[in-house]
Amino acid sequence: MRLYVCCPTERNTAMRTKRIKIEGMDACYHVVSRVVDRGFRLDDVEKEIFCKIMRKGEAFCGVRILTYVIMSNHFHLLVHVPAPAPVDDETLMDRFEALYGTEEAKTMRRRWEAWHKDGEDEFVEEERQVLLRRMGDISEFLKLVKQRYSISYN
Repeated sequence: MRLYVCCPTERNTAMRTKRIKIEGMDACYHVVSRVVDRGFRLDDVEKEIFCKIMRKGEAFCGVRILTYVIMSNHFHLLVHVPAPAPVDDETLMDRFEALYGTEEAKTMRRRWEAWHKDGEDEFVEEERQVLLRRMGDISEFLKLVKQRYSISYN
C-alpha cells in the first residue's frame, strides 16, 4: 500500500492543485480541507456532526478512515481506498442503508423486488451502477461528506 499526499505548491493560490488519484489499486490519501474564508466555525458540536457524516460516508463508499483530526477551521483525514472489488446486492443495500437510513433502504428493496417481478431488471442494474460509481472513490467520498456537512451547517 502506498501513501499519496497532495499539497498545494503555493499557500496563497486561488486555484487548488490537481489531485493525484490512483485507480485500480489500494491507496491511502492524506486529505486537508479548510473552512470557507478560513473562518473558525467548527466548535465541539459541529465537529461531532461532521464526524457522524464522515462515518456514514465511510460506510457507504467503502473507504476506511485510518485517522483524522478536526480543527476549528480545517480537517485532516488519512483515508484508505481499497482496490476495486465486486459488491453484491446485499452489501450494496447495507451500504445504502448506512447512508440513507432504514426506511429509504426498505423502499429501495421493495422497488427492486417489484422491478424484478415485472421483468424490468435493467432498471435495477441502472440504479446499481449509479450507486456503485459513488463507491471506492476518494473524490466521491469527499464530495459526499463536504456537501452533506455544508447542508447541515447552513
